[in-house]
Amino acid sequence: MAEQKRRWGDRRDATLLRDVDSLHFIMGIIYPNRADNEAYIAERVNLEPIKEYIATKNYEGIPFKYTFFHVILTALVKTVILRPKLNRFYANENYYQRNKVTAGFVIKKEFADGSEEAMALLEIKPESTIETIHEEIHQEVAACREQKKVNTTDNSMNVLNSLFRLFSSSFCCRSRCTLSARRPASFLRPSTTEAKSASPALGALQAIYRFPFPFST
Repeated sequence: MAEQKRRWGDRRDATLLRDVDSLHFIMGIIYPNRADNEAYIAERVNLEPIKEYIATKNYEGIPFKYTFFHVILTALVKTVILRPKLNRFYANENYYQRNKVTAGFVIKKEFADGSEEAMALLEIKPESTIETIHEEIHQEVAACREQKKVNTTDNSMNVLNSLFRLFSSSFCCRSRCTLSARRPASFLRPSTTEAKSASPALGALQAIYRFPFPFST
């Protein structure tokens, strides 16, 4: 996506959509929360062709094997790139288009239940392929295994975790107030989105990863 000059009302990570139809304008007002209206579908997919494809990619001696995780992740992000409207979201009753396509997931540092975990975030380009995404994940995993932290997200969370619980809770509450803008009453209602975001819908696609869904906002 071509970079645009930031205007008043834009976010650091997204552009405010100003010319929207009346339906999408009113939706941000009557459904201010992301989980107010959700729809789910169930579909069976034949995975045999993917298994055969992965087998052709995993030649003998390959240092970092291809898995279902790489295929599914690539399919998801390429779908969003081809369908940019999937990368839109509501915040503070406004409708935004994200400036970038990113994929975030958790890396387990070892194949063990008690292993430490670290956050990884990949920025996907329109020209990205499964080979380039596979290599970027390989680099992230290698960095996670060799270093204590994989990115600044872990550092920030660890600093917050080291503070007194009361101070940490106040900080998080203040952050939520800032993000919620004029809607402090929403804090009194349970958020189903936050509960679901904490648990991965796909589980462990590979021992080293957990991929949290939904990934849009």
